[in-house]
Amino acid sequence: VRTCTITPVRHRPGKVTWSPGLTGLRRARAALVGTCRAGAASAATIAEEIAAVEKIRGLKFTGPVNTVELDRKDLPAHLRRQFEKSLPYSIGEWGDVMRALRLIDQKDTDEAIVSSLLDLYHSQVLAYYDSPSKTFYTIRQLPEALQSMPMNGMLDAGINVHELTHALQDQHFQIGDRDLALGDDTDANLAYHAVIEGEASLVML
Repeated sequence: VRTCTITPVRHRPGKVTWSPGLTGLRRARAALVGTCRAGAASAATIAEEIAAVEKIRGLKFTGPVNTVELDRKDLPAHLRRQFEKSLPYSIGEWGDVMRALRLIDQKDTDEAIVSSLLDLYHSQVLAYYDSPSKTFYTIRQLPEALQSMPMNGMLDAGINVHELTHALQDQHFQIGDRDLALGDDTDANLAYHAVIEGEASLVML
């Protein structure tokens, strides 16, 4: 695990480094994917993606973005800790709720369900923003299924922009606190997530 802090780049008026959308993000893949992979070069890539988010969204980050790079082999254990931390009750109780709602097979064990869920995350996650810790996580390697895809660099850069938009939202609108406040109101929570995810997807595109 490597950790660094990326400070938003402030360009002079008239100096535009990034154009909106993924066309401008294509250059982010020129050298390396992720954060702190090779020191200043990869940190500069994330800084430019931050600048792209600011330009597209029309808001400035209010402070640095704490960034952590994970090796994909360490991701399952990290995801399990994040999953357990996010639950308002034990994994056993979560399993009981899922079975009561008929969302999982009655014969499946709690561990089997959690492992299947984490395997799915592991096969898809490229990066994510964790609002409780105010941290943007990037994964050093692409998932195996995506490594042979054409233009996988643009996909990776696009996901970074999506997740960095969540960091921007959190700095301005405290989306993590709001999410917790709506924890007991399912409809309001779903509507709120539709707004923040929709905005991040729009910025990414």
